[in-house]
Amino acid sequence: MAQRSRGFVVAATLTGQFATGFPVTVLSVVLPVIARGYGVSPGLLTWAITGPMLVMAVSTPVFGKIGDVFGHRRLFLVSLAGSAVLAVVTAAAPTAFALIAIRIASQAFGAAAQPSALALIMRVHEPSERGRASGWWSMVGAGAPVVGLVIGGPLAQALGWRSLFLIQAGLTAVALAMAIPLLPKGETVERVKVDYLGAGLLMAGVLGILFAVNSAPDVGLSPFIVAMLLGGLVVTALFIWRQLRTAYPLIQLSYFRNPDFGLPIAVLFCIFFGYMGGFVISPIYVESALALSLSATSLVMMSRPIANSLLSPIWVRLPARVSRHGPLVGSLLSVAAMGTFAAGAAEHSVPAFIVGNVLGGLALGVAQPALTATMINSVSTENQGAAGGQQVMATQIGSVLGISVLGGIAAGHRVTGTAPAWVLAYVAGGIAAVGAVVLALLLARRDRAAAQAEAGAADLSRGGTPVPGLAHACANQVASG
Repeated sequence: MAQRSRGFVVAATLTGQFATGFPVTVLSVVLPVIARGYGVSPGLLTWAITGPMLVMAVSTPVFGKIGDVFGHRRLFLVSLAGSAVLAVVTAAAPTAFALIAIRIASQAFGAAAQPSALALIMRVHEPSERGRASGWWSMVGAGAPVVGLVIGGPLAQALGWRSLFLIQAGLTAVALAMAIPLLPKGETVERVKVDYLGAGLLMAGVLGILFAVNSAPDVGLSPFIVAMLLGGLVVTALFIWRQLRTAYPLIQLSYFRNPDFGLPIAVLFCIFFGYMGGFVISPIYVESALALSLSATSLVMMSRPIANSLLSPIWVRLPARVSRHGPLVGSLLSVAAMGTFAAGAAEHSVPAFIVGNVLGGLALGVAQPALTATMINSVSTENQGAAGGQQVMATQIGSVLGISVLGGIAAGHRVTGTAPAWVLAYVAGGIAAVGAVVLALLLARRDRAAAQAEAGAADLSRGGTPVPGLAHACANQVASG
């Protein structure tokens, strides 16, 4: 496909991806205002945020597989159309419970756009170009919820919170109008069955686990919460058992035997744990403990999407010998970000929160493109939608767990004193980031082995002398898949 045509496809898919992605967190800053309007507690309305995130976590691999079977262009268009209609309905929600239900239904449509956008972008780029292309997809996927968190306050303050969803409806309609003529037709699809029973088990199992983890900080380990957790674990085990035996698995568990598939997903899980956990609790601390206004809090948080948006496209254009270190560099930046947040909470420092947000944005902007490209290149073309869905599921689960764990720890302390609970919350995010560093080192080791094998093969093809130890490195590479 010509460069110009590829650019149009990327523009159309990224617009749709952003339009369906930013509403996930757009209500975060204005929850107290909406709660007062409906006459309910802010705690109830948090389900307007965590509910859609849970839906995205459990449904994206299902939609990824459906796209592989029925076509990602078709699924992407249906996703945009459904999201646009339900965005208008959300703006007219008469009660708090209606708002929560409509937001969950709307994000179910939005979840389909994420893996389809990745598959559509990857299919118009050669494998050697996918690292750069995935930089744009990563930037929008990670940045959209953050932008929603940043713009929610000022727009709601100026126009009312319902206007946020009218804006979403308009933006989604624009994306749909772009996608219909621009996305390529006639894509090859995988003519196999979809394991709908497996999809139901996956959704029920993961939803039960995440519901229990998300609710435990507020209600404690009640018998109901324990039952939900154990039930979720049992159903998830049944899902795994079925995937190992069905002829048409929803998730190819064998993919995880290949470290080039499993390690990138694990690194992103660890990074997103602190990335979204820290990003959701930080505005609460800045607004309450540091007494900043709603607009000023949004400005402080804006430094993260700006850093992510600026660095991600630049990093992927650097020479390969530099950009391939993105996972390790990004993981280290994530550790630095959480440490800076902890220092900011301990010292009540606004500048520290600004720096922490910048470091967090840089971390994901540097790490995600290379991780996505490594993961997507490890599977066949016809399975890229399912693979992309598994990555999105992992990042969403990491986000929900991070929000639940960090939020639960921070809830132990509110405004005054040395804020030990807030510091501990950021330390928990930092521990997850250290885990990302360890996993990134393992991935870098494999990358070096692959580079040695490739260089040795090139040397042999030119009739040169093999590098000492090369045969052993090649053998290890082949043995590891």
